[in-house]
Amino acid sequence: MGALPKLDQVKTNDETLERLQRALQDWTERARACPFLAGELIKGVDFVAGVDRQINHHLGRTPMGWTILDLHMAAMVYRVAWSDLILVLNSSADLTADVWVF
Repeated sequence: MGALPKLDQVKTNDETLERLQRALQDWTERARACPFLAGELIKGVDFVAGVDRQINHHLGRTPMGWTILDLHMAAMVYRVAWSDLILVLNSSADLTADVWVF
């Protein structure tokens, strides 16, 4: 995941600073392990009602999930298929939305 880099510990003679570094390392490792945070935002995906929409993602693996963001109308969007390269969705209405794939 690019958003949270791996933190290296810097050796100091200050025990408080070293405890703080260890705590930050632990926190970032837990956050880096969260699949939802290891995702990709795909903006402005156009859907045509009833037509499968293939979306290329760059996760390098089959997604664990996806969610629609910034939807401006009532519609149902559902998954048809997915792989390590694509996510295929279908919509009940013509719309444009952002998709978070994780």
